Amino acid sequence: MLKNKHLYIASIIIFIVFYTITAFLDGLTPDDLHFWHNLNTQGGVWKATLFEYNTWSTRVSSVYFNHLFLSFADQWWMLPLRHTISFTLLFLAIKTLLKNTVNQENTNIISSFCLSIVFYFSILDLNSTWYWHCASFTYIWTLIALIGGIGLVLKKQPKLIHFCLVALSFFYIGSSFAPGAFFSVLVLTALILFFKNRINNTWIYGMIFLLVGLTILLLGPGNDTRINELNQPSILGSVWINMKSLIKIYLFYFPSKIIAFSIIAMLANVIGQQHQSSLINRKQVILVLLTMLSATFIYHLPIAYIMGEIGPSRTFSFISLIHVVGIFYIFYHVRIPGISEKMEKWTGYALLGICSFYLVYTTPTHYQYSKALKERYGLLKNDNHNTEKIHLIPELPCSGLYMNGEITDNKGHFLNQHIRKYFHLSCFPCTKK
Repeated sequence: MLKNKHLYIASIIIFIVFYTITAFLDGLTPDDLHFWHNLNTQGGVWKATLFEYNTWSTRVSSVYFNHLFLSFADQWWMLPLRHTISFTLLFLAIKTLLKNTVNQENTNIISSFCLSIVFYFSILDLNSTWYWHCASFTYIWTLIALIGGIGLVLKKQPKLIHFCLVALSFFYIGSSFAPGAFFSVLVLTALILFFKNRINNTWIYGMIFLLVGLTILLLGPGNDTRINELNQPSILGSVWINMKSLIKIYLFYFPSKIIAFSIIAMLANVIGQQHQSSLINRKQVILVLLTMLSATFIYHLPIAYIMGEIGPSRTFSFISLIHVVGIFYIFYHVRIPGISEKMEKWTGYALLGICSFYLVYTTPTHYQYSKALKERYGLLKNDNHNTEKIHLIPELPCSGLYMNGEITDNKGHFLNQHIRKYFHLSCFPCTKK
């Protein structure tokens, strides 16, 4: 049992306040407007999904859910509901994995919620161009499906519903995000090879439906259009690009994650003490670190091949998951004399601090951005008969943790085109400096 449970509960309450405010202040991005335009022109969620599948994005499952939620975009509750469902699914997935690995019955709910909070912060960047928003169905939901799917594969006595959930989870991964699907194939294969006695037969359905979903994604006609716009390197060239990308990731991306990863380590140590876990030796630590590095290289390799460069920051969410799992495993099995006994209280204060920081620091930024974005959309909606060749609009302020809805000063950029298409502008929108 947690002796300082009040610190963890207070952290959860503060996070819920932060998350609720952020969800209600959120707004639609140019990508959302693109999908919403599909709905309006194609006449329904499924027809819009097929149109996108045949012309551009073959991520059929994530695109379907994007269209499904955006069919209610004129309702005030759509965005808050979408965010609430996403975090609830993350919590349930982590709870399932935690229960079927360390079996923390007494503090499972609190531990799962706190792990969900810190994992959430580990995939966010202050002042970045991505928030848990437009990209959630492609990246975050595939992460959730992988975490929950592995948790169910490790369940000792699965029922029929668990077989169905595993099949749905891995089909979603395969039909939503190709690099995540390739990585999931390796994860399932590793479980089969090294943890055969720990897993149940649901992995068979997971692997089959994962490959079916991936096949649907790869064979989609829209891939031809996307590939033609990308300069793909050779396989050897992509390996070199991937090596350079990893250096950039570890030098420039991970320093911003040190606080979140440190709290993960502290929380893992607290849970390990409660469960009286076995201790880890130096060779095992080195093996885990090498596994983390190898998994990161393997995961990012198809991204480097497809993009011809380092992936966008939203693709790093899987890399964060790899390191969260590795860090958790190491510190779950570590005992530090004189320190581990105090770790529970320190972890509680650390959680309280990071949740309070995000609430206080980001709320004013999100409010200003949300206000400016609504004013922009109002301006464009009421001024779509402008006869000028270029429609100049004011720049948006910093977006904080939101996916930035800013367009560019290049009228031909796809974001500018999304805005023009949705608002039926007769001229090209561009930002004015």
